[in-house]
Amino acid sequence: MGRCLKIAALVAGGIVFALLVASGVFFATLSLWGDGPRAEQALLKGNYVAAFDGYDRALASRLLPRNSRVQFLVGRGTAQLGLNHPDQALADYNAALALDPTARRALHMRGIVLMKQQNCAKAISDFSAILERAPNDYWALLRRAQCRESILDVDGAIADFGALTRLMPNMDVAYLRVAYNYARKHDDAKAIAALDGWPMTQAYDAEAYVNRGSGYDTVGAYAKAIAEYDNALRIQPGDASAYRERGMAWITAGNYPSAIADLDKSAALDSSDASAYYNRGFAKILAGRYREAISDFTHTLELNPTDAYAVIWLHLAQRHTGNDDSADLARYSDRLDRGEWPMPVVEYFRSKIDAATLRTAAEQEKVPSRRQEKSCEAEYYISALDVAEGKTATALPLIHRAADMCPPGFVELIAARADLKRLGE
Repeated sequence: MGRCLKIAALVAGGIVFALLVASGVFFATLSLWGDGPRAEQALLKGNYVAAFDGYDRALASRLLPRNSRVQFLVGRGTAQLGLNHPDQALADYNAALALDPTARRALHMRGIVLMKQQNCAKAISDFSAILERAPNDYWALLRRAQCRESILDVDGAIADFGALTRLMPNMDVAYLRVAYNYARKHDDAKAIAALDGWPMTQAYDAEAYVNRGSGYDTVGAYAKAIAEYDNALRIQPGDASAYRERGMAWITAGNYPSAIADLDKSAALDSSDASAYYNRGFAKILAGRYREAISDFTHTLELNPTDAYAVIWLHLAQRHTGNDDSADLARYSDRLDRGEWPMPVVEYFRSKIDAATLRTAAEQEKVPSRRQEKSCEAEYYISALDVAEGKTATALPLIHRAADMCPPGFVELIAARADLKRLGE
């Protein structure tokens, strides 16, 4: 009798086992201590090779439940992304979404890959699909906002960054980007209002004042910017970054002596900060103190030898003084990445390419916002070299064009406006 009961129990157990296998539940249960969870742990630790191998083994089972297969496909895709295989990652995310079109993690990761591939139109679709079901998904909202900004969907970017300010009231970057995009629309009043609405809940945080000050400076509200830097310096009198940023605000205001005084203090407080010398050189160029600017840009390049913009401004300062710096320009340019912007500007200065080729190089940028920025820079630096070489009549229409197209806060916009003022336009 006992033996019969044992046999019956074994038979019943076998039936249950068969049912579990058929349904995939057994394999899902095994996966709790199998390849899938081990792959998840490897992924969290950044061990992408081990993660990929683990997911690959787990996915080999034909009896894997659909939800586990979706999870492991997304995991393997993320491991592929970590191994710098974006196309394979995209294939895994597509496979996961073919099984479950609402899989949030798959949508998010596919959107990230599409962003990296400069396909923001499709990425926005994925982030929007997430937000339809989860309107307060912070990361989806942030990345959709970034995508919208990059394709110059200014109103969409304002809406998304504005939603982020309501979702996370202390998120500095959201207020800055709302203001920036209003400034892109030339709606300075709303840009300033966005920054005014930034709640300064950390009254003793100097960095917060510096950040809001940079926002005001970007939209041209230099008086408000200077007041914010003053607040930062009352809290932290030795803050080199506050002096540096206030110096930039004085440049925007056209007060070059005050700018240079602040940048002197910034450089004295942090002599390793190349940007303090760069900004001071910029202020001195706008003030017509070209020989002093040469010293500052040279020092910038001693601290940061691959700063292409310092190479550009150093050459302009040299040309204003009538110096032939062709040997130095060649030596500095040899340190730069030839495949990266603004190398075409340097090549133009060296007479390696003409103005039309420089403009074409800018226009070949795929991302609309970056294309606008590069075109702004190309136009301004063509005009700046003309001015430095005394070709003012040729330069004037180009300066006007740069002033019209350059985005808010760009050094080239500040310089173009200063040039127009100095030339009586």
